Amino acid sequence: MEKILIIGNGFVSRELNLAHRVDETDEFSKVIRMNECKLLSYHDSIGWRMDIYHQGFSRFVPDIALLAKEVWWTISGHQAEQKAMEGLAIKQVFLNKLPREAQVKYKERKMGVLKEIGQGFQPSCGLSTILLCGSIFPFAHKIYLAGFDGGESGHIWNAEDLSRQRK
Repeated sequence: MEKILIIGNGFVSRELNLAHRVDETDEFSKVIRMNECKLLSYHDSIGWRMDIYHQGFSRFVPDIALLAKEVWWTISGHQAEQKAMEGLAIKQVFLNKLPREAQVKYKERKMGVLKEIGQGFQPSCGLSTILLCGSIFPFAHKIYLAGFDGGESGHIWNAEDLSRQRK
């Protein structure tokens, strides 16, 4: 069974030894990050590797996208950035161009979440990434999450020193 790791933008405990597991082992067949996913100051706890960059709802960060092998685009509105990436060896995947079956699965899963949480809720990029993985990858994959804490810590880069707060 292949393992996929989705790394959110919240706190990740150093005790997980995630940087080593991501960068120096083949434990995960794919590592997925999203939105701004700042790595420079946090690579010692979350590693560098990024197979897929999911560009969700925030501004596009070209320096991050260039580190990925594949970029997932959820929404339109980034046509200039998409065009600029065309000559690069980075695969671009557009949600609206996925096979119909994957699109239907994604919409069904999203509607299920909206039904549970409430119609006024807009899924975050993290939740959208999780739903997409469940729709795109076959059951032969197991999805692991890190850096998701329900927004308790906010984005890792917004805290003054999360390592001291979370020891």
